[in-house]
Amino acid sequence: MDMFACRVRKAAGACVAALGAVHAIVFGGGIGENGVFVRRSVCEGLRGFGLEPDSEANEKLIDKEGLLSNPGSRLQAWVIPTEEGLQMAHECVRTIEAVAK
Repeated sequence: MDMFACRVRKAAGACVAALGAVHAIVFGGGIGENGVFVRRSVCEGLRGFGLEPDSEANEKLIDKEGLLSNPGSRLQAWVIPTEEGLQMAHECVRTIEAVAK
């Protein structure tokens, strides 16, 4: 998990640096929605970009939407649950409908 968190941190930092003006990062999907360790590691690694993590929020936000950073943080971090399974089902229905035409 340390290696995975390091890679996510490097990728996120590279994106923030490349984009220049970034207001927020979003954690979604299984690990992003539930991975307290990964979120903590990534957020701590982005302090230099102005992210001020809220460790209490990180511990509480499991499988629900919410702010992971302190409200005054220059770079915000959010957990936004995704519905990958539901989206895949929608895509399958669209494909079946398109093939049936």
